[in-house]
Amino acid sequence: MSVTEILSGGVPKPALGFWMAKMAAEIALQDPTLSPSEVTTKVRAISSDKASIGSTVHAMTETIDNTEMLPDLNTMAPAFSGYIRSFLDFKEQYKPKLIHNEATVYNKTFKFAGTLDRIYEIGGKTVLLDIKTSKAFYPEMALQLSAYKNAEFFYDKETKVSTPFIKIDELAILLLGEGGFSYHKTSEKYKLFLYAYEIYKFLNPEKAELLNYKKEVK
Repeated sequence: MSVTEILSGGVPKPALGFWMAKMAAEIALQDPTLSPSEVTTKVRAISSDKASIGSTVHAMTETIDNTEMLPDLNTMAPAFSGYIRSFLDFKEQYKPKLIHNEATVYNKTFKFAGTLDRIYEIGGKTVLLDIKTSKAFYPEMALQLSAYKNAEFFYDKETKVSTPFIKIDELAILLLGEGGFSYHKTSEKYKLFLYAYEIYKFLNPEKAELLNYKKEVK
């Protein structure tokens, strides 16, 4: 089961609900003639655009780390240049050494999997890092990192070979903004992730049955 799907279905995201309500109110105030369905359509379009920017920024940072080539920020689309400048500033300040980039990992015991953003060596420590383009750090972000930290194997999609996961010293969130970055260390919340998994299975019994899930959280 995907870690992202587990957290999407088992963990409430109050900040997202507040943002969507705020956007709907602003759109309705700007044009009171819009129907509720038209306001909803506009909110979804804005949300989709922001998600697209986030996905593109992720892909660009992946390429930068893999190739060590510096992009020309002057010719880059304005929608992305600020985020990438922030990423380059992070690399200049923290001097991360790449260990794994966009690696697929899984836990055979509890039957969950996902794709982590980065594993770096920073200051002599092995850091599992998640890259976000959100406006703020939210506590639930620690759950995704905690799940990946407790993966048991890496999985190479090309060779279909599994190798043991490595020891992680620290968990961190890198928030990239158009005007700078913020680096947040976070503590492990693995048991909370497993509780979220239990909630997901409770709400989606048909998928839990397919997993033939036997493990219980203690």
